[in-house]
Amino acid sequence: MTVLKKTSFPDALVQVNALKGRGFHAWLFCSSMLFQSVDTWWGDQKRRDNPHEGLDLLFYCDRRGRTHHLNSETKVPAMYDGQVVRILNDFLGKTIIMAHGELGNEEGVFCTMFGHTKPEENIIEGTTIQEGEVIASLAEPLLARSGVKAHLHISMGLLGPSVSYQHLDWRMMGDQASMHFFDPLQVPGWHYQVRECNELL
Repeated sequence: MTVLKKTSFPDALVQVNALKGRGFHAWLFCSSMLFQSVDTWWGDQKRRDNPHEGLDLLFYCDRRGRTHHLNSETKVPAMYDGQVVRILNDFLGKTIIMAHGELGNEEGVFCTMFGHTKPEENIIEGTTIQEGEVIASLAEPLLARSGVKAHLHISMGLLGPSVSYQHLDWRMMGDQASMHFFDPLQVPGWHYQVRECNELL
């Protein structure tokens, strides 16, 4: 089992969005938002085409137990020092893929992916980023997909050494020979609870 390097990301996400001032206590997930879930949490909650490659971040609770949700003003910090190697269109916005060379090994390059975002103007392919630096905000869902709330998709994994950044897309990353994904909740520092979907949605 791969041990993921400690990062300030869970705390930075709370800090850059001033969630402590709103009484932030813990992130909230239902099972279909978690890594490897086979179900969707929006719309008719049908089965996914493939097991979930990451984590969907949307809800949190405050110290009084009240539930809050993220919106299109939510800022997204980088998880580790690294370089933006690809920006892709996704079904809600754009996915930013960062490579973190010092965290990889002979099996591949360690990458983080932030989906459903609107990148900051200075964030382009080739940009070097420091851990905690804001790289994006959340994309506003299109009316046609009104069943999906603005949320942050987080994936992380080892990209095979033979894969070119220029050819990266979600279809290729879904191939286990190209990308080996990890559970983002393995990163130390998360404060979270898992609840029934009908309690959150």
